[in-house]
Amino acid sequence: MLFGTGWQLAALRYLQSIHTPQLDQVFYWITMGGSASFYLVLLPILYWCVNKRLAFRTGVVFLLSVYVNDVAKGFFHTPRPDPAQVRVIHPETGGGYAFPSGHTQDASTFWVYLAAASRQAWVWILGILAIVAVGLSRLYLGVHWPEDVLGGLLIGVLIAVIALRITESLDQSVRMDAFWLQLLVALGLPLLLLLLSQSPMALKVVGFLEGLSAGYVLDGAVLNFHPRASLGKQVIKVFIGLAVLFLLQTGLKNVFPAGAMYSVLRYAIMGFWASFLAPALFVLLLGRERR
Repeated sequence: MLFGTGWQLAALRYLQSIHTPQLDQVFYWITMGGSASFYLVLLPILYWCVNKRLAFRTGVVFLLSVYVNDVAKGFFHTPRPDPAQVRVIHPETGGGYAFPSGHTQDASTFWVYLAAASRQAWVWILGILAIVAVGLSRLYLGVHWPEDVLGGLLIGVLIAVIALRITESLDQSVRMDAFWLQLLVALGLPLLLLLLSQSPMALKVVGFLEGLSAGYVLDGAVLNFHPRASLGKQVIKVFIGLAVLFLLQTGLKNVFPAGAMYSVLRYAIMGFWASFLAPALFVLLLGRERR
């Protein structure tokens, strides 16, 4: 523990003193809205239906934050609250080490970057509410200490701010017009993450980054997919796109044998589906919309 257990234990018990069965359900669903599975749904929808470039950049920053969180948890080795001391419900939402809170860090990185990059006031409002709600849900459920939530918040915001500065600098100074150079960067940079960690989560992040980035580069070279469409077509895109994405997530487990290389490959296929194969299918089935 970084800041001792006394005041943190008192804070958890005070927050949990207001518990009711209804609040238990409310905070459970809030915490699920801060899970990686939630963003696995939301990011492709943004990519296919709203703003491809913004969704891609937000997705890359989010995945890097997931990687950083995984490495940080392995470094600090902070135990989670003891069920003998606090009321722990839905412990399945909080496996592994505690610091920093992954749900809080993910929410902070995602919403701060998305809000700042989109420059929309309503996204800021929604994002702040989401971050606060997710953080409180982790405490109410008894799966994190207050320091875990505060740490996740600070790290998530820091990653988002750094990413914003980097992307702004790249927009102003870097121009990579060669397709093969872009593809080499898209495939090569994520592999560097394996030098620091080859945990199961790191393998998933690297794989998804590989497929997502390669698909985005290929789209810019040969497809030039545009997300604008009528409401009916948007519904079709979301239904088909997410259905196949989750079929890949579950089905490829039975196709590929166990092993680090196959874990990377499985998630690379998922990322490539989200950024290129699904958009190509949408263009084939639904045609192109006039801009």
